Amino acid sequence: MDLAKRWRRKPAYYRLEGERNRSTGAVRFPARLPLPTTTAHDWEPYVLSGKGEIYSFAVLRNAATGFEMQTPYRWHWYGLMRGHWSKHN
Repeated sequence: MDLAKRWRRKPAYYRLEGERNRSTGAVRFPARLPLPTTTAHDWEPYVLSGKGEIYSFAVLRNAATGFEMQTPYRWHWYGLMRGHWSKHN
């Protein structure tokens, strides 16, 4: 991930900041570009509660050639309140 992208995503990952659709109330995390059927104005910033459970996790110690210095990878699949499931590494 390049440096600029990491800085843009910092609020989302440290504050669990996603987006909520103004008309339907749907929540998504992390925030992403609008779909062709919606506009950016349909979505507003939304801070998730941070309460939930870790469903599964793994620590991967073997990397592809050229990426050995980035190990270990930490991967987890978690569920937040309101039924939102996500995975991150």
